[in-house]
Amino acid sequence: MPTKQIVLAVAAAFSLISGCQRGVRCPSSNDLRAVDLRGEWNVEIIPDWGTQLKDLKLGQLISGSLELATRDSSAAGVIYTGAYTADFQSVGLFKTAGEVLASAPAGDTVRIILDPNVDHGNMELVAHCMSGAFGGRWKTNGDPSSAMGHFHMLH
Repeated sequence: MPTKQIVLAVAAAFSLISGCQRGVRCPSSNDLRAVDLRGEWNVEIIPDWGTQLKDLKLGQLISGSLELATRDSSAAGVIYTGAYTADFQSVGLFKTAGEVLASAPAGDTVRIILDPNVDHGNMELVAHCMSGAFGGRWKTNGDPSSAMGHFHMLH
């Protein structure tokens, strides 16, 4: 799927769900430690590349949800734990529900791991706050399969 169509698909999906979601106020300091990310999040991923995944469909929007339930902070950063529910098996995430571990060190980035306790078959999302939402790149860590793409998260 050409880049322009992917961008239009993401924009359409983003606008469809944004009306019923509350936005995120990106901090003016670009330091996400100041933002409380606890709560329910809708996650939409789009695979851009993958290998050895028979059900992978490049450019197809896949949705799921995650909840960041606990928050622990220090001067170095903020750690969140929670749970996810998402059928991301076509991109290499082994389970459809499990644990979430997220970290927000100093700066404008949050790193989210779905199934952090497994070394093969988890998913890593690296997000930046922009225009009231989070977006960025994701990858699955499998062996020998793997995939990567881009995503958006709405609160």
